[in-house]
Amino acid sequence: MTNNRVVIVQRIFSNYRKPLFDRLKSHFDLRILHSENSSGVGQTETTYSYKVPKIKYYKKETNIFLFIFSRLIKYKPKTIIHEFNPSILSIYPLFILKWILNYKIILWGQGYNRVKKFNPTNSFSSLIRLLLMKSADALIVYGKEAKNILSNYINSDKIFIAPNTLDTENSERIYQKLLQKGKKNIKEEISINSPYNLVFIGRLIQSKKPNEIIDLTERLIKNYNIDIKAHFVGKGPEINNLKKNAESKIPGKVKFHGKIFDENTIAKIIFASNLMVIPGEVGLAVVHAFSYRCPVVTFEETNQGPFHGPEGSYIINYKTGYKARNLDINDMAEFIYNYLNNNRLQTNVTIEIEKFIREECSIDIMNRRFIEAINYVQI
Repeated sequence: MTNNRVVIVQRIFSNYRKPLFDRLKSHFDLRILHSENSSGVGQTETTYSYKVPKIKYYKKETNIFLFIFSRLIKYKPKTIIHEFNPSILSIYPLFILKWILNYKIILWGQGYNRVKKFNPTNSFSSLIRLLLMKSADALIVYGKEAKNILSNYINSDKIFIAPNTLDTENSERIYQKLLQKGKKNIKEEISINSPYNLVFIGRLIQSKKPNEIIDLTERLIKNYNIDIKAHFVGKGPEINNLKKNAESKIPGKVKFHGKIFDENTIAKIIFASNLMVIPGEVGLAVVHAFSYRCPVVTFEETNQGPFHGPEGSYIINYKTGYKARNLDINDMAEFIYNYLNNNRLQTNVTIEIEKFIREECSIDIMNRRFIEAINYVQI
């Protein structure tokens, strides 16, 4: 381990970030400064993380100020990686204090608002983002699209792409064990008895459009005569509406598993499923699905949404999944019907997903890009 002191500042310390930070800890003298919230995202702490006080000044979870500065004065880091969101007000004093403590600043995030897009000429929020990016020593973004857009405004050499991902190495170990047992045995083990299964993992909220999955399943059953079942893993305010809708339209064809924290259990459900369906905006659930060779189906972006995260680019038609056109649920149903009846396509999709995980969004790649960015600013 080197003596390079690195501090990462996040609103929360999410469970799924720990594998990345553990890897970085083996390269740097790392500290994580974070707060906590009640967003429903699983959160953790470690021996190298420290919970700091915060002030929430408005409604959104990002509308906060983090009291990190006494810790920074104590640690005297060479590099600070701060979550890149202009509404986290603690980001601004960093650029003043850096001249006193002589550290480098890396901003880490999506880079711009994917709903409002990036337009610093006509948007004040985009202009603020641009000023922060120009002042930073480096920028870590999640995808090629963000780098291509932002390179029109700042030096592309200081933009690093670290694909947003999960602990793909651990998932691979679990997947290989499931593969040895076989899908039939796994389905029997977790009492999934339908020939075909769709899965959704995430918070059951309106913006995720979970009711679309019930409508989709109904179409597949009634229009295509497919014996298929929908599985929901998660909880949220839409749960009662979903249960009523399911019982009314397709009784017995929807199973609610509740919120599950155990990765082995979630892995079995995904492994036993034919497709993951995400009608709303997609995020890290895409990587979760791919880890167990489950393709993902969603809708293409339109002016009305869904406004996908960077992980939306991971879904490639007929290779790793499918994006239905024009918010058309019938187009989505037709693809699923054709996919379930095409063994060759299923085999090819599995091969493409394996390749994508290995070459595009492994946790090793994400870790290496962070190291590259840190080394870049410390030269």
